[in-house]
Amino acid sequence: SRSAPSYPDYLSIVISATSGVIGTTLLLRRINSLNLSLQEKIHFLEKSKEELALYRNNLEKEVAVRTKELARTNEDLLREIVERKRMEAEIRYHAWHDALTGLANRELFHSRLLAAIASNENVAVFFMDLDGFKNINDTLGHDSGDLLLQETARRIAGEMGEKDTVARMGGDEFTVVITSPSSKEDVAACAERLLRNVSGPVSLGDACVSITASIGISCYPQDGKNVQELMKCADMAMYKAKERGRNRFCFWSETREKGS
Repeated sequence: SRSAPSYPDYLSIVISATSGVIGTTLLLRRINSLNLSLQEKIHFLEKSKEELALYRNNLEKEVAVRTKELARTNEDLLREIVERKRMEAEIRYHAWHDALTGLANRELFHSRLLAAIASNENVAVFFMDLDGFKNINDTLGHDSGDLLLQETARRIAGEMGEKDTVARMGGDEFTVVITSPSSKEDVAACAERLLRNVSGPVSLGDACVSITASIGISCYPQDGKNVQELMKCADMAMYKAKERGRNRFCFWSETREKGS
């Protein structure tokens, strides 16, 4: 028969069993610890995910707000640019145009005439003065005089082409630059139309008046090589037209040919 285990054998069995229990317990503790750590990490990750989602939502809202603010700023900037351009254009317009009639002023007239001369093509210059304007202005008043000047300016501008320049030099003096006229006859025909239209009746409130004009004409390059010479010749030709009875035009070249 088999002999009973010795004491050392029992001790080995007990130690072995105890070690197994202890190892299992330690393993369970380790597993529980790992589970707790894992749960903490999962909770942390979930919390971080929620915070990240909240941050993303806040960021999207902030981006949307900033985008709207940027759009409004761009709109304001565009409006400011448009307004500034409008104001600059208005300033340029007033710098180059007569306030009463809207025609070109003296500075723009000189600039246009200088450019026409520089093109080295034929140019005709009209210098027009209204006959008896001072008497109408003194009799009916300055307001009526201004209305008469405005209507006269409208009639002169209506007869001229887009390439021509009509200007008010001041008072009742007007000038015209005709670029590349086809012939002297065409220039004379234009002057006749201006005289005819200007002399038509004008209603000034309760009064109806008629006024005539005298026109002096100089031509480039025959009568002058620069702005000053052409203006001087046209001005003197205008006074010759007044001397000859008013309501007429006179070429500077004709006054020289006739010696008068």
